[in-house]
Amino acid sequence: MALEQLIARGGELMLIGMGVVFAFLTLLVLTVHMVSLAIRRLEARVVNKVGLEADHHNFLLMHAMGPNVAGVIGSAVAAGILLALVP
Repeated sequence: MALEQLIARGGELMLIGMGVVFAFLTLLVLTVHMVSLAIRRLEARVVNKVGLEADHHNFLLMHAMGPNVAGVIGSAVAAGILLALVP
């Protein structure tokens, strides 16, 4: 094989490998994010349930959801900064 062919095949393999790694990392991030959201929702409901067991006039769901909203806002700000920095 000629040197040009070897370089071309090496480039193809590099791009395929980078695509596979990118797809894997994307799926990993999405899966972790989905599980995190599910745990946060369940956590807020558990806090509300325990609060209602202690005192039937407690409504803690909105207070328990506060950190979730803060996390969403922080993620949006971080994504905006990242998009502004990436050309």
